[in-house]
Amino acid sequence: TRYGHKVHFLKPQPSELDIRDIAHTLSRIVRFNGHTIKPYHVAQHVCLCCDAAPENCKREALSHDWAEAYVGDCPSPLKGLLPQYAEIEARLEKVLARKFHYRYPYPPGVRDVDMQMLVTEMRDLTKRSDWKHYPFTPLNMRVVPWDSARCYREFMKRFRRLFA
Repeated sequence: TRYGHKVHFLKPQPSELDIRDIAHTLSRIVRFNGHTIKPYHVAQHVCLCCDAAPENCKREALSHDWAEAYVGDCPSPLKGLLPQYAEIEARLEKVLARKFHYRYPYPPGVRDVDMQMLVTEMRDLTKRSDWKHYPFTPLNMRVVPWDSARCYREFMKRFRRLFA
């Protein structure tokens, strides 16, 4: 990893998982496999989810994609075809939740805000119109992509506030 850790995918250890690696990587991984009008990073996605989440699940909203720092952001349709990927991701999510003390499985409010953010991002950052057919309403906001440096800063600001 960026900070020198070796992650064992089949048996990850808490000592291998570093918030600096997570912030660094999520600030560089793009959503939608890069198929957006402008680069849009996973770190911004989790920050915006956190901001929109109910108070009682902000920690989980910020953390819900942290495993992607280690396994990448696999598009959902492809992820469904790769059961071993989903197992590895879930294994990482369990260890991350234990290490950083948040709830996993995630509470329902996290999925709801994640799906609302998804259709908001689709509306604002892609040329797709099928977001209108999803059973979720976009959030009352416009998504304007941040650069990687801002993604890192904003992510760490929320992490320090919520996990201190």
